[in-house]
Amino acid sequence: MPALLDEDFSSAGTSYPSTPSGWTGSALHGNVSSKVAAGVISLKIDSLMAKVNEADNPYKLPGNFEDTLSDPDKILSPDKDNYNVLMISSPIKTAYSYKSTAYTAGANSYYKLSVYVYTPDFHTIGEDANYGAFIAVSGDINAVSAPINTKNTWQAFSLYFSGYGYKSASFSVSLQLGDYRTEDDVSSLRPAEGYALFDSVVLQPVSYETFN
Repeated sequence: MPALLDEDFSSAGTSYPSTPSGWTGSALHGNVSSKVAAGVISLKIDSLMAKVNEADNPYKLPGNFEDTLSDPDKILSPDKDNYNVLMISSPIKTAYSYKSTAYTAGANSYYKLSVYVYTPDFHTIGEDANYGAFIAVSGDINAVSAPINTKNTWQAFSLYFSGYGYKSASFSVSLQLGDYRTEDDVSSLRPAEGYALFDSVVLQPVSYETFN
């Protein structure tokens, strides 16, 4: 089955961070910082560090970002043929999301969301709990990954979810630093500080057998 979404952020503008077409960034809760650096950036290391070393550091990445790379030549996710990735970066606690355009899940349908994610070691950042990155879907259908902490490596993550059994439903893909959601009238805020990079976002219908 063809993918509903196959995003490598290659078509974003060259004024970084740029807003990827079809995506919208916003804070998930009013009690966390919305002053984040978010959007598509280029990971060409020389131009990246030039931005990081500017006085206002528009990317809000740590000054030693280059030193955290175990292998600078492997900063890009596997099979990547361009340097663009989606970044969400904040030096203070936030719960921030970049959401895709909405998709429709038909009745009795099943899906797999796959994303490559790169983060620092969140356990070393901040004095309080730092929940890290998440991949999720939101709307009529809600599903979220466990907290993601890749410790300076690219790792692939997948999230399986289903539509309703009797009607269609609308949902969006959500790439996040931190998380906030309400389930069964219980609210949960899981903030994070630091940064997360996202790439190779694929939303794929799958069979019931694959889902199960």
